[in-house]
Amino acid sequence: MASEQTSIRTRHAFSRFSIKMLLVAVLIAAGTFAGYRRGFDVGRQQGPIVPTDISDSKIYSRDYDVSDIATTDAELETLVDAIYRTAEPDDWAINGGYAELNHDADEGLLNVSHVWPGHIAVVKFLQTFREFAQYSNSFDEAIENACGNY
Repeated sequence: MASEQTSIRTRHAFSRFSIKMLLVAVLIAAGTFAGYRRGFDVGRQQGPIVPTDISDSKIYSRDYDVSDIATTDAELETLVDAIYRTAEPDDWAINGGYAELNHDADEGLLNVSHVWPGHIAVVKFLQTFREFAQYSNSFDEAIENACGNY
């Protein structure tokens, strides 16, 4: 009878240990996936992913998330106009060049098709604008400051 009690206790303790380990494993997996997703979102906001074959003459397409800085269609239009005037202005198709910039107000995305240095110019402008937007009283003031200090 004593050996049966020990056997039941051992099985019960083992099942508690297994459930604890399972919960710990699930929490670790959830934390890993959440960290990956957060890093993916932050990386998408910070700028272009470097292609494996960088060329100054090849046109690359990339989406930039600007939903944090342009919340309305009018603000997005103003931001696009500022990019046309500031970041490699002679290269844009609207100014007779080869680069294109499209925007999606619903998703808050800018789709840029440009050579690599053009993408770098867009990223630098967006970083400059984000810095000024933190301390400006209005969107238009932030645009003016970013264009003047780019």
